[in-house]
Amino acid sequence: MSEIPRFPALKTGMTILVVILIALNAQGQRLSWKPHDFKPLTELPWLDVQPQEVPKVIERIFREPNLDIRHSVLVSYLKDEVPLIHFGLAFDTAIALEGVQNPDLLVSSMLEIWATRDPSAAFERTKQLFDLVGIEEGYLGYDSWQHRDAITVENVAAIRQSRFWLDRDTLASFPYAADFSGWDVAKRQSLLKTFAQLWFEHFDDWPRERDHAPNLPDLVKVFQSGSAPSEPVEGPAAELFFEVAMRKRLAFSPSSAAQFIREIELKRWPADEARQLPERPAIVSTEFLLLWSQLDDDGMRKWVESQPKSEAWTAKCILIHRVDENTRRQWLEAVPLDDRDEALRELAGWQPEMAMEEALRSKNAEIIGQAFEGCAYGASAMNGVHAGLGHLYQFDLSWLPKDSLEEVLGRSANYVMEQWGGIDAGECARFGIRCLKHSPWVDWKEVRKFFSGDDNLADEGGVTDRTFCSLRVWAVTKPDEMKAWIATEPDAELRKALTWLLEHPWGHHQKR
Repeated sequence: MSEIPRFPALKTGMTILVVILIALNAQGQRLSWKPHDFKPLTELPWLDVQPQEVPKVIERIFREPNLDIRHSVLVSYLKDEVPLIHFGLAFDTAIALEGVQNPDLLVSSMLEIWATRDPSAAFERTKQLFDLVGIEEGYLGYDSWQHRDAITVENVAAIRQSRFWLDRDTLASFPYAADFSGWDVAKRQSLLKTFAQLWFEHFDDWPRERDHAPNLPDLVKVFQSGSAPSEPVEGPAAELFFEVAMRKRLAFSPSSAAQFIREIELKRWPADEARQLPERPAIVSTEFLLLWSQLDDDGMRKWVESQPKSEAWTAKCILIHRVDENTRRQWLEAVPLDDRDEALRELAGWQPEMAMEEALRSKNAEIIGQAFEGCAYGASAMNGVHAGLGHLYQFDLSWLPKDSLEEVLGRSANYVMEQWGGIDAGECARFGIRCLKHSPWVDWKEVRKFFSGDDNLADEGGVTDRTFCSLRVWAVTKPDEMKAWIATEPDAELRKALTWLLEHPWGHHQKR
């Protein structure tokens, strides 16, 4: 069974335990959710639950695959619906389901809302979050022993007990919000003075400008109305309103989906100078198609068979695991050779094992590399790619054709690890070592020197760089886990180098 994640001041009632234990995979930080487990929202997720069923609402919100809709609904829930007594539970559950190790934007947004509604409770949590500040350069910011800042953490014991860590400026959401909370002046001043004192006990400079979550429109009224209001008529708000309205129409009448798709395709959005976008047609979203598959599988399959093959590929990717083998082969073989790399990249987001099998069958290095990358980039939400990473974690790299190794392990694995390191540095490190062992061009003498404190490969980049960075972060955050893994390494010299890195991960030290 997965280790239960530890969050500051988390009160582990049965409900929250059930949600997290179901969601968390036994492997490290990854969630067990697969792409088909996500459910596009058509109703406000708190209408049919009791006020205390906070984890149920948060889970529904985080199964929304569109990040803008997800964040807008989460903000509305936290601002107006969640009982203050349960805000901490909502905070912890959201962080668990975000699926990353550095959830700064999410924490910043939630902390700001919490501090606006209840500065005292928010401050109690903020005081605990100071201990989780660390690794502020991001996992890719530690690719040199001497020429990068050393890794720093505020409380190493606290970070090792946590599944996440934060940038210090994330905590600046508290004074920003508390100053506009509506509390009386004396109480606000007392809290802000205490915050400032605590800040300077930890840090020697005042907060820099915070990274802000996107300023999204309130979608509550379109969820409630069932149709898109006349305003706004342009910009991202209009597009989100239109998306939700079309979903609601689809939920009301799944048999009319083909008609709704024609309406979407006929709609045009005006040019948007702020976003540097020309006039353009609306598109049928992946979320709309996913919802249709969940409401009317048979109807969607009939529509797919009647469409030009290139236009229906996304729908086929969503449905392909449900069709028989003959239909599956027909769909796959109908993809033109020139489009095969992009088609399998998209398929890998939905069915990573199937996409990789088909890519390997092609024996084409570029196609295999694109499918490889697609496993890690198959969704816009970071918690939507965990299943694809899980497949790569188990994937036997010896199956790769020799003439594809440079493309796949020299290029695609690099991009995969950029995504992976922010989700689970330990898994990313183990995957990187496996990639290096299957890469015939790797000079292991140089790699062992690098892992042992020499900066000989500090400017090389690539998989070696990503592996080195993730090893250092893993050594800081989960040393016992890393030590157990090192003990399984059969190469004594590599084991020795990895042990040195485990014991000296911080940087700015003398060479071995």
